[in-house]
Amino acid sequence: MLTRTVFDSFAIATCGAVRSQSFAACDSELSDAALREINAHLHECAACRARLGADALFLRVVRAAAVASETAPLSLRERVALALHMRTTENAPA
Repeated sequence: MLTRTVFDSFAIATCGAVRSQSFAACDSELSDAALREINAHLHECAACRARLGADALFLRVVRAAAVASETAPLSLRERVALALHMRTTENAPA
């Protein structure tokens, strides 16, 4: 639930609410109503726009790094393969 301030009968999310929901907003995890409130607030608040932009950039960088490092280094893959091979041969019936 977003914290709201009412201006002329129009509810708008506060800075604290926008900041606490920033990552959820970047990940499209909020309801349409919550996103409308956040967008209304962002229209008026440069600080929150900058914060949301920084959070979105952070998420892109983290995700790109995770994808780039998804494959284990060759030396690790070789050690794991050798360990599995050794375990298999040790447990093989004679």
